[in-house]
Amino acid sequence: MTVLAERTWFLTVPDVLPRSFNRVGASGSWRVWQTHKKLWERRLVALLGEEGVPVASGAFARTTAILTVPDRRRRDAGNFGVVLEKSLGDALQLAGVIPDDTPEWWSWTSVSFSYERGASATTFVVTLLPDVALRLDPRAPQMDHEERTDG
Repeated sequence: MTVLAERTWFLTVPDVLPRSFNRVGASGSWRVWQTHKKLWERRLVALLGEEGVPVASGAFARTTAILTVPDRRRRDAGNFGVVLEKSLGDALQLAGVIPDDTPEWWSWTSVSFSYERGASATTFVVTLLPDVALRLDPRAPQMDHEERTDG
């Protein structure tokens, strides 16, 4: 399916927040990190399919995440982003939404927080942009400077 216009999906995992990198990665345990990453990856592959995000579209995926948190405690976005970014990039590729989880095919901005008393949720925002990947792909034909000038 070819993406002809920009389109956005909101993929929400209700009642679940990722564990902080301080808990799953900073301990130095590869097994703990991989277990947590793979759990999010599986959730995301399922959500991408359930929500009908098109596969093999040739589109560029622009992504971010919004964590709905139950309290106003201070949180470091980077400690949550590292887990979510890696999981989402791999899930987009595994689900066939993008051919490769490289900057030519997708970008990750950051994690933001939304407060809702007593609530928890993780929402991924995936926007597909038509034909952007082809323009960013270094293997795509490019015009050299002389071809662009008129004289």
